[in-house]
Amino acid sequence: QLFLEHNDIAVAIIDVVMETDDAGLRLIETIRHEINNQSTRIVLRTGQPGQAPERKIIREYDISDYKNKTELSGIKLDTLMCTTLRSYQNIISLQKNKKGLELVVESSSSLFDAATYESLVDKTMNYLSKLIKQCTHTPIYSLSALGIYCNCDEFQLLEARGDFSHLADIDDIGKLPDSASILISQSIEEQRNIYNANSIVLNMKSSSEKSVIFYFEGFSPLLEQDIALIDLFSNNTQTSFDNEELRHDLDEGQREIVYLLGEAIEHKSKETGNHIRRVAETSRILALELGYSVVESEKIKSASPLHDLGKI
Repeated sequence: QLFLEHNDIAVAIIDVVMETDDAGLRLIETIRHEINNQSTRIVLRTGQPGQAPERKIIREYDISDYKNKTELSGIKLDTLMCTTLRSYQNIISLQKNKKGLELVVESSSSLFDAATYESLVDKTMNYLSKLIKQCTHTPIYSLSALGIYCNCDEFQLLEARGDFSHLADIDDIGKLPDSASILISQSIEEQRNIYNANSIVLNMKSSSEKSVIFYFEGFSPLLEQDIALIDLFSNNTQTSFDNEELRHDLDEGQREIVYLLGEAIEHKSKETGNHIRRVAETSRILALELGYSVVESEKIKSASPLHDLGKI
C-alpha cells in the first residue's frame, strides 16, 4: 500500500520470511512488475540463508543487495544505506535527464512545424515551462515569463505570463520590472544566456543581429545538469528561429513579386486604382471571419492582388 501511495521511496529493506516463507520475494515481484517501480533500491534480508540461496536470489530478482540478519551491525547498516541512497539518487538523475532529452527532441519537431512567428514564441515558452518544471519540480502556474523581440532599433514584448501577465505594449526595456530588466540588459550586452538562483535569461540571437529573449523566474535553483539541458534546448530552438526568419524573408520576397504584378495591373487599368492592397487586407479579414486559419488567411491575402491579372 505504501508503494502505491508514494512513488519516491528510496530504499526498502525487506525480510524474505514474513506472513509466509516467500512473502518478501512475492513483494519484490509486486513492486517491480505490478507497481512498475524500478527506482527504489531493495535490500533483501534473511535469517535463514539456506532457505533462499543468495546466488539464486541475486540473479532472479532485481535487488541491490542480499544480507544475512547477523551481518547487519550498526556500521554495516550505515554503509548499506549510504551506498543504496547514492545509487537511488543516480537513478533518479538519469531518469530526469532522459525525460528532459525526450522533451527537447519532441520540441524540435513541434517548433519546426510552427506556422507563424507568434506561435513559435508561444510554443517555445510552453516547452521551456515544461522543461523548468521537470528540472526543478516547480508547478508551471508558479512560473513568470517574458518573451521579447529586439534588435538595434526595436524592442517589443511578444508575450507575458504569470506575475508579468499585466504587461502589454512595452517598447522600452526600462519599463520592465527591475528584476527582469537588469538581467535582460546584461544578456543583450554580453550576448549569452544567464542563469541565476531562481531566474534565467535565454538569448537566441540570429545571424541578422536580431534576438528573441526569454526570461523566466519563480523556480528553485537549477543543477549543472539542468543548465546543460536548457542550453541544449536553447541551441535547438535558436535554429528554429533562424529557419522562421529565413522563411519570413522568402515569403516577403514572394509577396513583393505579387505586389509588383499588382502595380502592373494598376498601370494597365485605371479602374483598379490603388485598391489592390485594400482588397488584399479585406480578403484576409474575411477569411478569418469565415473560420480559416491564420496561415490560410495569409495565403489568401497574398493571392488576392492578382484577381485582376487578366487585365494586363
